[in-house]
Amino acid sequence: MIISLLATILSCQGTFGDEIKNPGFVMDENETLPNAWVLEGKVASVKKSVFEKNSYKPVLTGGKSPVVLSQEITLPDSGSYFVIGKFRAEIEKGTFFIQAKGESVDKRIEFTISKEICKRTLFSVHTTGPEIIKLSIGLVANTLGLVFPDTLFVYKEQYFKNVALNLDKMKSEIAAITGVSSFDAGTFDQNVETIATSINASLLNKTGQEGQAIASLYASDLFKSEQTSYLHTYMVDEKDRNAYCQKSSLSLDEILKLYKIPVRQIHWQKNCSGIHQFTEYWNPYDKQWKLIDLYYGIRYVDNELNYLGFEEVEKLVRENNFSMGNVIKRDMGRLYFDEKEIMDGWQYTDLAVRIIRK
Repeated sequence: MIISLLATILSCQGTFGDEIKNPGFVMDENETLPNAWVLEGKVASVKKSVFEKNSYKPVLTGGKSPVVLSQEITLPDSGSYFVIGKFRAEIEKGTFFIQAKGESVDKRIEFTISKEICKRTLFSVHTTGPEIIKLSIGLVANTLGLVFPDTLFVYKEQYFKNVALNLDKMKSEIAAITGVSSFDAGTFDQNVETIATSINASLLNKTGQEGQAIASLYASDLFKSEQTSYLHTYMVDEKDRNAYCQKSSLSLDEILKLYKIPVRQIHWQKNCSGIHQFTEYWNPYDKQWKLIDLYYGIRYVDNELNYLGFEEVEKLVRENNFSMGNVIKRDMGRLYFDEKEIMDGWQYTDLAVRIIRK
């Protein structure tokens, strides 16, 4: 079954320290619009709902014309940025959207049914230098419904700390057992799966012949460091397989970061509480984020068997085009596999996206 996660790792109301300081939606009783937001559309004003005593937030009401709140935000330098949102949408007909658009950026997410989400990453945008983008939230023309925006902001993705450790010894020992030495265009995704296989083998089969050598390595003092603290702790101290999805996902995160590969932790959550955790990593040759789930031993693919990231899978789900044909088993070991859980996970839960900086 899908397992509960350790509360110390996931909080859907987590802190986003690198937030770009754009204003929120709170208004006082005399304001007709939240500060710095511009109203687009042929309506006289934005309705307000009580947020706290003498504080309000906007309510967007659909009609014949589009109704959009937007503001310009300066992205200070090159890199990737999360667009974070929290909202409630009551849609009877039409489309609600959130968009980030600039000279080199144009990303949009759409909803055609009622939806309420906790504060979470909606999508990621990338820029090659400083850029001004327009961040928008609204309803297209002829939409019947209401939207209650709560949060919408941007923050810079940061994946690595300044690590003073010499990681070459760790990588050379991993290479001696797994054969993974370098990541290039032809071997990148397979190397990730090889590392995933080593983690499943070491955590699930510590006493068996297959996992014994790699388990011994990961449990050694070489990996007793901040860089691999989760993995080493699981190898030395853990005696059971509770929260295995979390343990395997965080362990893969740490090993891939030894090779300077950006990694995200993806969580299915219900009522803002995580119920399943897996991994997304960046392939720089394909310029693509790709999901991998060690617990189920699976990848997600399109019709041409290209690996997918969470944004592409969620788009398929929103368009009712997601099926088990988008899920493939890989030979990397697994604790458990259940088609219904996987389908339900994407269709009846929400996502949280987190970065564990190492």
